[in-house]
Amino acid sequence: EREQRLKHVLFVMGARSLDYWASHILSDAAIFLVPMLAALLAGVIANNPTFAFPYLSATLLLMVFFCLAMPACVYPITLLFDTSKSVLRWLSTVLLFTTSIPMSIMFSVSLTMPGVADTVGLLLSISPPMAFAWGLFKVGVAAIIARDGLSEAPATFSSAVREAGVVPQALMMLAVTVASLAFLISRDLRAYRHAKRPAPAAERLAGVGGAGE
Repeated sequence: EREQRLKHVLFVMGARSLDYWASHILSDAAIFLVPMLAALLAGVIANNPTFAFPYLSATLLLMVFFCLAMPACVYPITLLFDTSKSVLRWLSTVLLFTTSIPMSIMFSVSLTMPGVADTVGLLLSISPPMAFAWGLFKVGVAAIIARDGLSEAPATFSSAVREAGVVPQALMMLAVTVASLAFLISRDLRAYRHAKRPAPAAERLAGVGGAGE
C-alpha cells in the first residue's frame, strides 16, 4: 500500500480512514477464515473432541476472533519494514521465534506447572497467534478430559466456553483488534493534520524568494 500509495488515492477520492482499515481487516479475515473452515471440517471428520459438541463453540469463538485479530495485528508491524518483500522475508521468522518456540516451552511447562503455564499464557496472549494456540490447547485438554469421563461434559455451548477458560484469550484478541484499528486511524489523522498544517512564515518567504529567483 505504501509502495503504490493506494490509500492516499482513496483518501483523495473521499474514503474515510475507518472505512479503509475496517474493509481491509474484514477482507483479510475472510481469507483467514478459509483455512480455518478447512481445519474445522478436518477436525469434525476425524471426530476430534475439540471440534465436537459442546466444545465446538469455544473453538469457533477462538477462530473468529483470531481471523479478525491477526491481520489487524500485522498491519502496524509492517510499518517497521520498507518494502513488501522484506515483510514476506522477515515476518514469518519473527512469528516463528515469538509464537512457535514459546508455545513449545509452554506445552512442556503445562505438564508439571499448569498454573504457571496458564499465567504466562495469559500474559503472552497479547499476541494473537499465542492467544489462539494457547486457547485451542485449553479447549483440547478440557474436551479430552470430558470425553474420557474424568469430568462432566458441559450441557450448553456457553458453559463449554466458560469451562474451557478461553474467554480471556478471546477478549485479548478483540482488544488487539480494536487497539490496532485505533492506532492506524490515529496515525492517518496525524498525517492528514500535518499535511494540512500551513507552512511557517519563514518557509513561505523562502519559497517566494526561491520562486522569484
